[in-house]
Amino acid sequence: MSNSNSKYIAIILIPIILVLGYFLLFSNNQNEGIDSKSAIIEEENIISVKKDPVVDVNRAEPVVEPEVIVPEPVVEPEPEPVVEPVVEPEPEPEPVVEPEVIEIQILEGKVEIIIENTEFIPNEIIIRVGTIVTWINKDNSDPLYPEHTVSIDILEINSPEIIFGGGSNEEWSHTFVEIGEFSYHCTIHPWMTGKVIVVD
Repeated sequence: MSNSNSKYIAIILIPIILVLGYFLLFSNNQNEGIDSKSAIIEEENIISVKKDPVVDVNRAEPVVEPEVIVPEPVVEPEPEPVVEPVVEPEPEPEPVVEPEVIEIQILEGKVEIIIENTEFIPNEIIIRVGTIVTWINKDNSDPLYPEHTVSIDILEINSPEIIFGGGSNEEWSHTFVEIGEFSYHCTIHPWMTGKVIVVD
């Protein structure tokens, strides 16, 4: 190749090489600027995120539940206890005491009354009209006065002394022929009394 051709090629290649070099250098600087700018922007974003959080506008605001007011429990007044009236048991009726039935014995014929221990035994009798009553002295309780009498006041009858162990004088009899009550006593021992009731 001739020198003129090589000069010519050099003249052509040098500017091309310079343009390419410049272009490469310029594009590299731009990339570095972009990278530095991106880094700065990212750093600012990080700082801004730290300072002011990004608010998501699409996120719904939290729903604030209304405050539920719980009413105070109503205290019902306790009812007063019902006092049951005390029912006293009815008193048991007193047992009916049947009156003692005393059989009245009406004597007739011949009736005896014994004198003993300063008493007329029995001291009261009921007889029918026409009955004979005999008093018999079997009393030796009073050795000083062993005799007794029968004095029927309403009839004004006084027996003789009825003597203890006196044989026929040991007893005395009277027949009642009138209806009524006839009280009698001993004149020697006035506290000794008796009664004869005469019925039809």
